[in-house]
Amino acid sequence: MDNLRILAGFYYLALATSYKNKDDIIQWADNCIDKYDIPYEFIELSLSGSKSIEDILSILKSLYGQS
Repeated sequence: MDNLRILAGFYYLALATSYKNKDDIIQWADNCIDKYDIPYEFIELSLSGSKSIEDILSILKSLYGQS
């Protein structure tokens, strides 16, 4: 889970700086759901296509802030 926290932090920064877009984040979340035992926030992230970037950033922030 620590690696996923670190990656969530990376994707947070990548989205905030427009290095990645919403579709990239959703695809990453989908891949994590397929491969790992993940927290619920990944499912929420995967379904966030119609949400604002601020909402997605909030989900990512909650993921990388978890211990």
